[in-house]
Parts: sequence; C-alpha cells; structure tokens
Amino acid sequence: MSRKYTQFLPTQTLKQVNNRKVCNEQHVRVSRSMLYSEAFLRLNPVALKLYLILRIKYHKEEEQNTDFPFSKSLGVKVLKLSKNSEKSVRRGLLELEKKGFIERTVFSKGGGKSNKFPNRFKFSTKWKQYQ
Repeated sequence: MSRKYTQFLPTQTLKQVNNRKVCNEQHVRVSRSMLYSEAFLRLNPVALKLYLILRIKYHKEEEQNTDFPFSKSLGVKVLKLSKNSEKSVRRGLLELEKKGFIERTVFSKGGGKSNKFPNRFKFSTKWKQYQ
C-alpha cells in the first residue's frame, strides 16, 4: 500500500524545495472530534504545543502503540524556552496527562545527575471521556 503525498501550500510551510515554498514534510492530523473536544479546547498554550510536538516527534511510537522517552530538558529545548522554564514544561506534561492525551508508563523518580533516565509516556484516548 503506497501513501499519497499532498503538497503543502506556501502558507503552511517554511521549507523550500527547488526555490518553491511547497513541499512535503511531517504533519499532525487532528480530527474534528479532538479539535472541538472540551479537553483540547481547554489546553494551555504550552501543553498544546507540547502535544503537537510529541505527535510529530513520536509518530512511529504512536502507530505501534509503544511508549516513548521525554524529559523536561528536552521539552525546553524543543519549545525553545529559557532554561528556567522546566516548570512550564512539567505543568504542560501534567495537564496532558490529566486531560487524557498522554499517560506516563515509567516514572523516573526525579532527575538530577544521579538519574539519567527520562520519564516514559504513551499516547492515550482518555481525552474522549474528559469532562
């Protein structure tokens, strides 16, 4: 089964291919039911960005229904925040957990120099039952 690739419009991408602003690159699919769900509409901006980045970065793990590693420091780096913004990333991850978009599968019991293992998460469908 082959995939059909649809070109992005110039307003949808920054990449240029052969001096054209139209190209194929990774994207996130958000269904209408998710987009209009109470859980999605009430996400704070950091949590929303984190969720979209997680979906892009770990799309293979999502398809295989496996867990993936993610740390606060990686979140700060990916979101291009200051190094003092780990609390924002932690709050965003907690909100995604609370509203049922992700679930933590492995808790690393803190961080620091002695513990080099990040928490592991898995995408979840519990957002459908969020009230």
